[in-house]
Amino acid sequence: KQQAPDWIEKLPQIPQLVFDNLQQNRQAGELEYQRMLALQQAQEQRSRNTRRTLLLAATLAAATALAEPAVLAWVESLPGYAWLPAGLAWLLVWRA
Repeated sequence: KQQAPDWIEKLPQIPQLVFDNLQQNRQAGELEYQRMLALQQAQEQRSRNTRRTLLLAATLAAATALAEPAVLAWVESLPGYAWLPAGLAWLLVWRA
């Protein structure tokens, strides 16, 4: 009973307080979404960089192996169509 006058006085403010609270929650959700999106994009970029680094390392290893005359002779003996799957795989990994 004693607090009823205080509540009656504050009653007109309640809808605005509820609205403000809902707005703050919505903004917090949007900020969290943006943060998660940025983290996901950063992880995808790191993953792409790792794949490309591994692909370059494999390319350098293959080039080094081709410096050996016996390996080079064996590679030269392969038909041209044998290189198609390897070339396509290399391109797919590079573009991924």
